[in-house]
Amino acid sequence: MKKIGYTLYSLVPAILAIVFEFIATFFTMGAVVFFMLLGMGDGLSYNSFYDILSDSDFSVVISILFSIMCIVVFGIWYYWRYEGNFLPKPSETFHPVSMLGLIMVTPGAQIICSILMLITFALLPSAAEQYTQLIEDAGLSGSVSVFMFIYAVILAPISEELIFRGVTLHSARRALPFWLANLFQAILFGIFHMNIVQGIYASAFGLLLGYICYRGGSIYYSIFMHMLFNLWGTYISGLINLGDSIFAYLAFYTVSIAVGILGFMVFKLGCRKLSTRKSLRREGLQSS
Repeated sequence: MKKIGYTLYSLVPAILAIVFEFIATFFTMGAVVFFMLLGMGDGLSYNSFYDILSDSDFSVVISILFSIMCIVVFGIWYYWRYEGNFLPKPSETFHPVSMLGLIMVTPGAQIICSILMLITFALLPSAAEQYTQLIEDAGLSGSVSVFMFIYAVILAPISEELIFRGVTLHSARRALPFWLANLFQAILFGIFHMNIVQGIYASAFGLLLGYICYRGGSIYYSIFMHMLFNLWGTYISGLINLGDSIFAYLAFYTVSIAVGILGFMVFKLGCRKLSTRKSLRREGLQSS
């Protein structure tokens, strides 16, 4: 019964995050109405109100507010319930080899997610249209605004990692073996995105993030990886121009995946080096 209880408890963070999305949305809408009533001599206009709600900047404001709420609530939850360390000693938490490995993994992870997205488009053409519209509404189809960059590259990775790789994964591990707990949180992470295209590749990426958090021994590793992934998707990928050559795309995809696999091995090597460093330090303290 305890395992069933812990499994059900593991659903609470995702459900609470969805509630926070609604709160952020309605709070922002209420603020818009309030300031429009204060500032407009003719009162609230439906057309002007609709224009604001349909603007991509409005979505960004909601996303930023939602992320801040999640960082505060789930950060406290993770710290209080699972002994999260907000200010770890760098020498005991990070290893430069591991960080290098995650940088190498990023392009390959993006390519694999892109392949999953293309497969989904081929199987579900209607999902492709919905996804394209979603990207346009979010303001990611053209130049990325400063606020969108702050949200996508900084706030979203921190908040989502605290929700899924922080609280959810640690809760699920009380009832399930790691591989099943990792799969559980990854599926929830995919469902959380509320559309089939993002849901599929987010679940795959969530599996990787869960392993990185577990193997690295710190949520900061998965936050770092998530930031790199979103940075590549929102900015760096737009700087790469491969032209119309199918061979250029194939070469780029192949090299990216190969470097990603190598980077995954480098990450694990760094984790082993860090573990050895900790063991030697503990032995030195005990002998002294």
